[in-house]
Amino acid sequence: MIRLRLFFLQLFLFVSSLHYAQEFPPINIFYTDDYQAENQNWAISQCEEGFIYVANNKGLLEYNGATWRLFETPNETIMRSVKSHDNKIFTGFYMDFGFWIKDEFGELNFTSIAKQQKVQMLEDEQIWNIVEIDGWMIFKSLQRIYLYNLESKLVKIINVENRINKLCKVNDVIYFHENKKGLFKIENGKAKLVSNHKVLKENVVVEIFNKNNKLFFITQQSGFYYFKNKELLKWNIASDDLLSNKTIYSAKQLKNKNFALGSISNGLFNLNADGTLNYKVAQNIGLNNNTVLSIFEDRENNLWLGLDNGIDCINNTSPFKMYNRKSDFLGTIYTSIVHGKNLYLGTNQGLFYRELNSKDAFKFVANTQGQVWSLTKIDNNLFCGHDSGTFIITEDKATNIFNKQGTWDILKIDDFTIIQGCYDGLYVLKKKNNFWQLENKIKGFDNSSKYLVEFDENQFFVNHEYKGVFKLTIDKELKNVTKLEKEKSLTKGIHSSILKYRNKILYASKKGVYVYHKDKATFQKDSLYSKLISDDAFISARLVYNTSSDKLWFFSKDHIKYLSPGKLSDKPNISTIPISESIPKAASGYENILHINNDVYLIGTSNGYIQVDLKSLKETSPFTVFINKVQCFETDGSKQNLNLNKSADLSYKNNNLEFFFSVPNYKKTLNTKYQYQLEGVNKTWSSPSKNYSILFENLSYGNYTFKVRGLVGALKVQILRPINLQ
Repeated sequence: MIRLRLFFLQLFLFVSSLHYAQEFPPINIFYTDDYQAENQNWAISQCEEGFIYVANNKGLLEYNGATWRLFETPNETIMRSVKSHDNKIFTGFYMDFGFWIKDEFGELNFTSIAKQQKVQMLEDEQIWNIVEIDGWMIFKSLQRIYLYNLESKLVKIINVENRINKLCKVNDVIYFHENKKGLFKIENGKAKLVSNHKVLKENVVVEIFNKNNKLFFITQQSGFYYFKNKELLKWNIASDDLLSNKTIYSAKQLKNKNFALGSISNGLFNLNADGTLNYKVAQNIGLNNNTVLSIFEDRENNLWLGLDNGIDCINNTSPFKMYNRKSDFLGTIYTSIVHGKNLYLGTNQGLFYRELNSKDAFKFVANTQGQVWSLTKIDNNLFCGHDSGTFIITEDKATNIFNKQGTWDILKIDDFTIIQGCYDGLYVLKKKNNFWQLENKIKGFDNSSKYLVEFDENQFFVNHEYKGVFKLTIDKELKNVTKLEKEKSLTKGIHSSILKYRNKILYASKKGVYVYHKDKATFQKDSLYSKLISDDAFISARLVYNTSSDKLWFFSKDHIKYLSPGKLSDKPNISTIPISESIPKAASGYENILHINNDVYLIGTSNGYIQVDLKSLKETSPFTVFINKVQCFETDGSKQNLNLNKSADLSYKNNNLEFFFSVPNYKKTLNTKYQYQLEGVNKTWSSPSKNYSILFENLSYGNYTFKVRGLVGALKVQILRPINLQ
């Protein structure tokens, strides 16, 4: 027992010492095992179809939303740069640069510009940067700049004396920073000095961008600078202290004018346009690795990070924000509440709190170690139902007022009386001299009382997942159960729940939602409310009612539903929020959601919480499903790729067909599923599946058309492919 107390004392001191915490967007993490190449990733780009291309130590990586493919560097060296333009993927590496074009079979093939145009590169030269402007592709090494005309194939070369740190395109002007010499721009194929200011000569420029019609710079270790009337000034921002002693290696001005700064060993800093911190992510709270070698913003405003070890994709504009800083609190969140100025989180390791709109770390409420089941506001008091009984919470203090049994939930009867649902039945607490204390246990009922609802004066329903719903009548003194019976109109159900919603009493199980009709003294299934329950993705029938927002919530494997009052009629509306199965969920049967303010909600999970802004929820963006590869083969024979651009006429021997398809959906919170149909074999569409390929074996003579459709959120799109077997 002494050890246990010491442990939680240490936990409290440790958590209290942390000073910064935050919510951050969902992050897709790709490990080297996922993309089957080497660890370092130096540049990222996106083609017109939406596929992502990454310059990796081993070659060019292509990601189509379902699978990664590696196209090794032709001379087996490290690929340093990549830029998609029109139908070509331009890349640069050791002693070579050129472009890749996808053939009719879906394979990328490389053409070397350096060899084609007989460019004599410098010894050990590598191409680190590629930009496009006015029909020219510009390739930057550390010693040279190569200008390649896309139409005439002409190559021009700009030589410099010192190392070229960065080359950028800003407002259709190409700027580059030369070590110890300053800032230059390219005019008529030649370098022209813009400024040799001391700051530019003595610092490494990481990125150049336009802000408020002024030329801005982010340096590696000295922060931001900008030109004003030809004078170079320091841009002093609120994040200067945060960035001090950090080395910035990569940077990007985002479409919303925010700044993404990738550091060496300190993760990613996302700054607002005014220089204040939006969020910071590092290895301990979501990133694959703390060194960010490259940053790219895709069409959907996702932020791709090429890391020293791995690739991450941050869903930067997602309405969801994640919180899983394990050092702030441990375990699963079972309940949460806003009380006074504080946000409280009840977990299986105790109660934690911080000011509602603060980014401070969560602090442990002393003496609450153990499982927190419920948080209930009664008048101006905050009650905590706990494995150790019942506490009243005042700011950061917990006062135990009941320690006989664990407390599930607390129900107000009047200003001086509450009934607790506990592990072994019901207990009455009375308020005397402004202090709550145990009055008595209600005799005649000893079952665990997790869900307790009063449906009439001194009459209660108690739901027990394994035994069913009990109907209790208690005497006026709240001493004894005078009548106990099972509710015959309902059947027991695992993870079932019972609650008051407005003026109704609802019981929910996997079979649906039932409403209690007092005049008939029975529950009846309700067709509208039952639409909340999902048979195919069922995990729990726990319903949660937010009185402050008047919303009734239900949770499943791949979506969240909520019922809200109709704006123009009495008929409620049911809305669905698709959410990927990969997103952490709450423990089954203990789903919880808290209305924070306006349209913002907090969802407790098994690993922290998710924050969602309903106002920011948008319909799924239009997307395309692609057939990436089709192969045919004889039984036990080698595989042959088919032309993707036209119908196939095949010998009857090649009657085994395999199709590979994908949707370039990179949002972590949205599942991508596929359905297929081979007309001539399948009469209906297949069931939705995450599988991105399908094999048909031993097909007979005939004409076939393969159809596949992608499902992302609430959208479906499809593509077809004719096949003839002769």
